Amino acid sequence: MSRQRIAMALVAAALCGCQSASAQAIDPPARIGRVSDVSGSVSLLPVGQTDWSAASLNYPLTTGDAVWADADGRAEIHVGSSAVRITAGTALSFDAIQDNLIQLRIGQGALKVRLRDLSQDDSYEIDTPAGAILLRSAGDYRVDVTPDGRRTTITVREGDADVQVGNETYALRQGTSVTLTGDGAAPVLNGDALAPDSWERWADGRDRREDALPATRYVSREMIGYEDLDQYGDWQVDPSYGPVWYPRSVASDWAPYRSGRWESVQPWGWTWIDEAPWGFAPFHYGRWANDGGRWGWYPGGERARPVYAPALVAFVSGDGWSASLSLGSGGGVGWVPLGRNEVYVPAYRTSPTYVRNVNITNVNVTLIDVTHVDVNTVRYANRDVPGAVTAVPRDVFRGSGDVRRAAVPVRSADLSRIRVSTEPIAAGVAIAPPPRGSQLDRARPGNAGVVRQPPVALQRTPMTPRRPDAGATPKPIGPPGQQDRGRPNAVQQPGTPPGQQDRGRPNDNKPPAIPPGQQDRGQPNAVQQPVTPPGQPDRGQRYGNQPAVTPPPTAPTIPPKQGQGRARNQQTLPTPIRPVPMPATPAAPPSRDQNRQSSPTPIRPAPTPASPATPTGRDRRQPTQPPPRPVAPTPAAPALAVPARTPPGRDRQQPTQPAPRPVAPTRASPTPAAPAPAPQARGRGNP
Repeated sequence: MSRQRIAMALVAAALCGCQSASAQAIDPPARIGRVSDVSGSVSLLPVGQTDWSAASLNYPLTTGDAVWADADGRAEIHVGSSAVRITAGTALSFDAIQDNLIQLRIGQGALKVRLRDLSQDDSYEIDTPAGAILLRSAGDYRVDVTPDGRRTTITVREGDADVQVGNETYALRQGTSVTLTGDGAAPVLNGDALAPDSWERWADGRDRREDALPATRYVSREMIGYEDLDQYGDWQVDPSYGPVWYPRSVASDWAPYRSGRWESVQPWGWTWIDEAPWGFAPFHYGRWANDGGRWGWYPGGERARPVYAPALVAFVSGDGWSASLSLGSGGGVGWVPLGRNEVYVPAYRTSPTYVRNVNITNVNVTLIDVTHVDVNTVRYANRDVPGAVTAVPRDVFRGSGDVRRAAVPVRSADLSRIRVSTEPIAAGVAIAPPPRGSQLDRARPGNAGVVRQPPVALQRTPMTPRRPDAGATPKPIGPPGQQDRGRPNAVQQPGTPPGQQDRGRPNDNKPPAIPPGQQDRGQPNAVQQPVTPPGQPDRGQRYGNQPAVTPPPTAPTIPPKQGQGRARNQQTLPTPIRPVPMPATPAAPPSRDQNRQSSPTPIRPAPTPASPATPTGRDRRQPTQPPPRPVAPTPAAPALAVPARTPPGRDRQQPTQPAPRPVAPTRASPTPAAPAPAPQARGRGNP
């Protein structure tokens, strides 16, 4: 019996989990897009519609909507914490606006994205005909697509991004620009990022203005519409409720949700579209309250990602409104803005979690059960404020008419007979949204003239969405030896030849592979030297196998000659030179070292066996530096007996420095000086 009970409990838990998941699946997204600026001819095709309409300010955008900027058009759209801007001749659509995914699609034109924040769980993707771009961090990105869709140029001003072409993924870094040819080939590195044009400079100016707004001290950047609050209103702090925003320059009889229209926007249904330039955030987040005859908007407690609502109102209706309010034979519908700590109850299908989240910033959920609210028993505070209730005829509401022109006053006597509802009701019947594509739905403001739309062929252009299973590890862009040089902190990339590093230079070509005996020291104009001939030591070698020449005693740091530019590589030579008597060494042939001056004072190494050819080393000499000035020879100092060899690999003397002057010998038994041999190049070769 106990096993049966356990099994039944597990089944019940599984069913509850499935029901919870299915309930959350029906919730609309918490994120939304907003048309925040329109210039020229810009058209909009909402999801589910068949005809284009004129884009209007404050229109909410969601998954499936498309925007077209004609030859004289320009538009700005805020979605999430990003600002998306398009220029003339650009076709843009939103394949996904979800809680953790924003997916844009550009068929042609130019698109600029300023992404201010990207959390670890979020994805931001831009699809083009030639490849998919995945933004990896907050930054500034631009995408240009030719009218035929065959070439796509991606410019990363700030941030990091990956581009997927076919089954491969390539890494893009800050300050770079690449081109996709649309044939499945790897991206081509353009070197420097493309120079901004006048349209991009306009977009940058908008970004700078938003970066300095005081509103971000009171609301989250994820609250769509915050960028216009400071220009059109003032902030104050209420000791009990927190920050309050008061609009400026409104009419004396103005009330929230009165200057605009109602439209059916999927998947929410009836949605308020305000006509004020600041009219987005105060009508889709927060609450309104009237303090001493002045309306103020309360955004509520700051939250990283507030939940969007189509309209935060309670709908009202009443018996006999048609006659008393001149609402016509079809009746009318009214509404009142929600006040502080009043619960918003959606009319569309949602889960209890959604209802709790959409209210959590404005309602104390520990005191109010937001999932079980009977609106008929709630005494809404703003219904008693004179002029707070707005009512219009049914046909004006359903036809997206101008509410301000059609609104009728509601008297106190009429308010005593009102009935509250979560959806608009006229004459006791709910007003259903018009069918998608209907004539009423297309008759929105701005459609009186000709509405332009993109070419039909462009609307059918296939895109290349990102494949999650392709290219888990991004590859560097460019052929072997030519890496992305636009990164501020360059690192060695796969495919770079040994000794050849990425120096971060935007417009240079990498030198070929370094032959033995050469080393790239990272200097801008370094040219490698040939291999050191036999019998000549490699003096720039840090870890070599040749016997090292003993440096002079307590020699100070030798300053570089003018024009050498090598001061950072100078080293102090601490060990004294102790010459050893040896037979004269014939001068080295001139062909052995074309770039060195003969040392006027020969160094007499101890007799050693014949040295083989110098092994592969790292000659750090620069051929472009002038030779050192010759120094007058000095008499050879008496030699002292010293070991014949010193630890290898410690000779850091620069080949272009003048020979150090010998130091007076210490007192010791005199040794007959050997005859001075002919001058020769300094080395560790055979006598």
